[in-house]
Amino acid sequence: MRKLVRRSRWMGPGTLVVLLFLAGAYVVHELTPPPAGTGTGAPAGAPVYFDVVRGARLSVVAAELADSGLVRNPFLFTLLGRATGTDRRIKAGEYAVRPGTPALELLSLLQRGMSSLDQVTIPEGLTAREIARVLFDHSGVDTAAFLRAVRNPSFAARMGVKASGLEGYLFPETYSVLRGSRAEDVARLMVAHGMRVLREEMSAASSPPPYTAHEIVTMASIVEAEAQDPHERSRIAAVYYNRLKQGMRLQADPTVAYAMGGRPERIFYRNLELDSPYNTYRNYGLPPGPICSPGRAALHAALNPAGGSDALFFVSRGDGTHQFSSSMKEHARAIARIRSASSTAVRVEAPR
Repeated sequence: MRKLVRRSRWMGPGTLVVLLFLAGAYVVHELTPPPAGTGTGAPAGAPVYFDVVRGARLSVVAAELADSGLVRNPFLFTLLGRATGTDRRIKAGEYAVRPGTPALELLSLLQRGMSSLDQVTIPEGLTAREIARVLFDHSGVDTAAFLRAVRNPSFAARMGVKASGLEGYLFPETYSVLRGSRAEDVARLMVAHGMRVLREEMSAASSPPPYTAHEIVTMASIVEAEAQDPHERSRIAAVYYNRLKQGMRLQADPTVAYAMGGRPERIFYRNLELDSPYNTYRNYGLPPGPICSPGRAALHAALNPAGGSDALFFVSRGDGTHQFSSSMKEHARAIARIRSASSTAVRVEAPR
């Protein structure tokens, strides 16, 4: 009697095809990025910014991309990177990626790196209005929308800035900005970077002055605007702190220029009477806020003024450096000496 063997319906070739199809569909689904705006914390269509540090493993990058809502399954994304050889060729840098970017395109971007055409450099010492102009010229960022964000107290509060706006907190650096990026996204990127640098500098300061973070940024902005020689930043900061301790007006020319709303070639004595809370020739103490965006070096100087300095005055030599003095009498002699040695007009920083 022949023994009958029942063939399992699960072992049929049709079933195998179905299983392979389902497995493939699962992989495709998991590698398909979430819809734009899902889990990114940003409006639909807005680019998401993330950093890739030098030497980072693709699995770590994939996890960060998943946290940012740019990939669904970091494990399968990493496997795809290994299969294509991308895992060994990812480039460090700052990336801007629109949600919904396919996995293979995202891997290609990580391998290629952000194009130099996407990079925009914001120099130290620019005002928010000047930064807005740079962003528009380079990346088409809406100037009016950018300035609205910068001047919005609610937006500043959401960014952790204890001020009425973001003047001074738009950190000068090179950024990856896609053409057409939303103004708020770019402002958010710059402020987040600036706050990170500020925290680092405040943590590293040996004995930071007894001022708030906002006051430190304000002082750093004045130092940034005054110092042409990088070696003088801490000395200039020391002068202004010494003047504050003595109850003297700062009498800083850049604050008058800011109050005037531009960058005048010269500041005349009549300008020193301008009625503005930013005019430190009329008002005591620091101005209400920063007058430009200071870089890391200026923040460092504001947190680490030159120790042992009793200077209360300085005057420009006309070559980018200054003569520092501890008394009004010494300061007056320095002014006379420099004027006699040069026919150019001398800027007088400190009491007239």
